[in-house]
Amino acid sequence: MSKLISWIVMVVLAVPIIVFCTVNGQEVAFDLFPYPDTVALPVFVPALVMLVFGFLLGGLVAWARGGRVRDDRRRKTFALQASNRDVAVLRQKLAKYEKAERRATIPPPPADAA
Repeated sequence: MSKLISWIVMVVLAVPIIVFCTVNGQEVAFDLFPYPDTVALPVFVPALVMLVFGFLLGGLVAWARGGRVRDDRRRKTFALQASNRDVAVLRQKLAKYEKAERRATIPPPPADAA
């Protein structure tokens, strides 16, 4: 089901991009400032480059903002693992003490002691 949704989203995003690229095929001269050259490119090329740059920059910002959450999750995972180790050790100790308690029963007093 999620694969179908991802295909639908991809088509919905791809159709306007394809239409934009076919409609804006005129060439534009770009002056590369420090260099004396100019480059003639179709209008859609710099637009798509900026779209990809914005997408990557947005992904980088989202990843950086999620660092605090990832760090918190990592610390909680380590704390949970330490707690699970402590529980396992305490269960072993409890089993050892219960076994020792079963062996160390106090015999009843003799009948003639009263």
